[in-house]
Amino acid sequence: MGVSAEKCAKYYNLAREDQDSFPMKSYQRSQKAHESGKFENEITPVMIPRGFKVKTSTTVEFDEETANASPINDGGRSLLV
Repeated sequence: MGVSAEKCAKYYNLAREDQDSFPMKSYQRSQKAHESGKFENEITPVMIPRGFKVKTSTTVEFDEETANASPINDGGRSLLV
């Protein structure tokens, strides 16, 4: 994934700041929607073992790229049609 990300960033001329700001905005929107109950009627609770949580205090101040790294629970969803 890292190599593909680097190639895409170069091809589309994406600055590092843009790459960091997009996931930050995404996490902020997610937290705001969760806190406001926006999807309350659309979410089915699922028990998750301890140690897994939504990121709520992500920053892009360091080189670790925390905002760009997915937590282990990212992508854990289900869609019923």
